[in-house]
Amino acid sequence: MDLVVVPEEQCRLKRAAKLQRIGVGPSPQVSPQDVVSSSGDGLLMRVDALGFPRISVESRELINRIVNLDAQFALPDDESLMSISVSSPYDEADQSTSQHFAELTIINLQLIHKFTEGLPGFNHFNEHDRRIIHKGSKTEVLMLRAGRHYDSLDGTILWGNESRNWRYTREMYRKSGIGDFTDHMFDFANSLSKMKLDAGEFALITAIAVFSGR
Repeated sequence: MDLVVVPEEQCRLKRAAKLQRIGVGPSPQVSPQDVVSSSGDGLLMRVDALGFPRISVESRELINRIVNLDAQFALPDDESLMSISVSSPYDEADQSTSQHFAELTIINLQLIHKFTEGLPGFNHFNEHDRRIIHKGSKTEVLMLRAGRHYDSLDGTILWGNESRNWRYTREMYRKSGIGDFTDHMFDFANSLSKMKLDAGEFALITAIAVFSGR
């Protein structure tokens, strides 16, 4: 997309003049600086002095709701983790690893379910559509969560919470029963970790993944 940026000083003067016309006359030195960018299709988008889009109050409130919802269901609580029947996956027996991973996955799917149900607008869908959204998005959201907890230093995925957690290697994932999907999962997690997304960005990407294509 080609952007044409109006000179900063010109924008500042235009804004000051507009404010004066409506009876508000702040000093030009302290007035906000708006930059207007124009795309090839004539669409105008207002951005701040640093080039970031200026969003409405309603949009900002919506984003905050999603971010707060994600924070509420991002990690399992201690009680949930204590309910796992196998205390540790670090066992020579494949069965132990598989069971531990299965129970961790169920806990995370429950959190994903609650996050999805709390998304703004979700309750406006009928029951049939809500089931489709839940079923269709859970694998994608689980992969995003894996990427969120990926440690690029040792190539492991850290499941659990701050006080109780376990590191899963590629080999442990293979033992857990997902087989050939392991490399796809870890390669995706590694790529996602390189983006250095913060909690808010993860929350919004997760919300998009829930509704995308459905």
